Amino acid sequence: IVAKILKAYFMWHITDRWGDVPFTEALKGADNFTPKYDKQQAIYDSIFKWMNEINTQILPGNIANEIMYGGDMTKWKKFANSLKLKMGILIADDDAAKARSVIESAVAGGVFTSNADNAELIYQSAPPNTNPIWVDLVQSGRDDFVAASTLVDTLKAKNDPRLDNFFTFDQSGSNYSGATPGQQSAYAQYSHVNPDITAPT
Repeated sequence: IVAKILKAYFMWHITDRWGDVPFTEALKGADNFTPKYDKQQAIYDSIFKWMNEINTQILPGNIANEIMYGGDMTKWKKFANSLKLKMGILIADDDAAKARSVIESAVAGGVFTSNADNAELIYQSAPPNTNPIWVDLVQSGRDDFVAASTLVDTLKAKNDPRLDNFFTFDQSGSNYSGATPGQQSAYAQYSHVNPDITAPT
């Protein structure tokens, strides 16, 4: 069920970004390298159908090894219905009657009522669900990423108060400096990414 909800979520993102896209023939791998494009309206209708099926299939309780909602299927149902609600609102100018039906159905099924319902992936302290920036800059053992002068100099010129949130002091211990992009630079000499950003969590 969770996989079906996430598939619906990502397909909605794709069609909202690009309009008509492969859908019915998509995700078949080597079986079809040239899937046909489906109309956005048809994709929406299919996702609405999925949401209706999901509402009848979700059972209360928890599932194991799910970190977004801790396995709480009631919250996943709210997520699905909130997506359905958003999609209903988006078609209101095109088909008011269908929008009304979709919206009322979504609300009746239960939607987000506070920020406590938000779908968030909370990074873990150990792999595999860690902050990808930590993976790239810390776990990899690479010491070759320093601040770029283009960004640091602009932030300094504007007295941007976020500078210390983004970077550490350079080797002087009291100033921020960035290296010229595209040139080899001494790692120890320049400002680095703030450890809060590179933390695994």
